[in-house]
Amino acid sequence: MHKDMMHSGNLETDYTPASQLRQPGASRAGGQCAEMKGDGERCKARALAGSELCYFHDPSKETERRAARRAGGISRSRQPKVLTLETPLLAFGSLHEVKRLLADTISWTLRGDIEPKTANAVALLVNMLLRAIQQDGA
Repeated sequence: MHKDMMHSGNLETDYTPASQLRQPGASRAGGQCAEMKGDGERCKARALAGSELCYFHDPSKETERRAARRAGGISRSRQPKVLTLETPLLAFGSLHEVKRLLADTISWTLRGDIEPKTANAVALLVNMLLRAIQQDGA
């Protein structure tokens, strides 16, 4: 094992930048990233075209990575759309009303008005409601 690849378990002191481990002039463009991880293994991501490093290790991509992380955090922090307290409740007194809810849920999901997770919850609850109605009728 290469002496720079040996480690004691401390990621801060064991880390050796790829620039110190790779052969000068050796190109890995399109191949495996040349960066070494703290555990001594080489990064398994593909190197960027014209670079020995992948997107995650290339220092020239730091600004782009930071913007992507910020955008990801913003999209996850958006509050889910929910019904307000003023929204009239549905009675579900008939099969027609249940079908209407399912049709509306499909439309809202396709338009992006509600998230697929919410639509899945509605479908699960409707299924439970239909089973309860079926058992009452039996």
